[in-house]
Amino acid sequence: MTTTNGIDAGLSPRRRRMAQYRQSRRRPLSIVIAAALLFIISLVLLVGYYITFVVPPKHVVAHVNGVEFTLGDMDVIIKANAAFRAETGAQGGISTFPFQVLDNLVEGELINQVSPSLGLSVTDQEIENRLRENFYPTPPEGQKPSEEQLEHEYREKYTRYLAIAQYSASTYREIIRGDLMRAKALETFENRVPSIEEHAFVEWIRIGQEGDRPLQTLEGIHEQLINGANFGVLAQQFSDDKRHADLKGVVGWVPRGAFPDLDETFFSIKPNTPSEPMFAGDGYYVIRITGNPETRQVSKEMSQLVKESIFKKWVDELRAANSVNVDFGSEEYDWLINKTREAVPEPTATPGLPGQQFQSPI
Repeated sequence: MTTTNGIDAGLSPRRRRMAQYRQSRRRPLSIVIAAALLFIISLVLLVGYYITFVVPPKHVVAHVNGVEFTLGDMDVIIKANAAFRAETGAQGGISTFPFQVLDNLVEGELINQVSPSLGLSVTDQEIENRLRENFYPTPPEGQKPSEEQLEHEYREKYTRYLAIAQYSASTYREIIRGDLMRAKALETFENRVPSIEEHAFVEWIRIGQEGDRPLQTLEGIHEQLINGANFGVLAQQFSDDKRHADLKGVVGWVPRGAFPDLDETFFSIKPNTPSEPMFAGDGYYVIRITGNPETRQVSKEMSQLVKESIFKKWVDELRAANSVNVDFGSEEYDWLINKTREAVPEPTATPGLPGQQFQSPI
């Protein structure tokens, strides 16, 4: 027989008191052990939370003459761009976003710092004008809405964009300011673009880095071309360049300097013979040159590309001449991509919100 506290009632009073004493000693010890375990578990969870959510955003990924940019700064911009693409149904993955954003942050700060010496500035009115270019509605032909209606629609479109991109109005205005400053700096290089230049007639098949095994795919394409396959047919099937080439891969007459990384190939390979697969910029290429180089007038489109190339070289020289330090590795990249995928759904087209209506946050 036992008592209600689990002690044998048959024990002598002295033994019963000893048993009660031992039992009373065990209870506080078990409570202390349970409390210690609870504390350790809580500490582990807190440390894990701190390491996962608090430390990474504060990590400084770039210093530009003492101005710091953090992983958190990049996270905001990348999520905004991904959210914009998801809402508008724009195509393309996010794997190259981090590199684009980091380059833009560094480039923008360098330009901002040298702009006074170039006599460049951006006014609030210029920012307002750009906002209206981006969002002010164009009435359908035959309709004449009032100024009040147009102004209301402008505000609605602008507010909706901010909600999609997850930006405050002040943050977006600063992005516009940086974009305008870059455009002004770019225009200072207008007179450095030659009007007459040596050209090559270029065709290419390009596959971006996000493609499925792009180099191996192009190696297979190159083998087919060597065996007599039609270049245009393969370009239609595989090439993802919709900006510079037509559906058959024809880029046309390209002057020196428009694609500096490819100049050596353009002006050295044997005409009508496909090049070996190569990487340049942000993609993989097989290139074919038709006929011999010619000296020609530089077209407006190619003039802009040459200007961008000269500008990029200038920015690279700025980076080399200033104190620019970057600390961005695979861990930071993985953290950004994972956080973006957690926060932003897969792209879905939204009726009435085509991608070209708005400026992408990057």
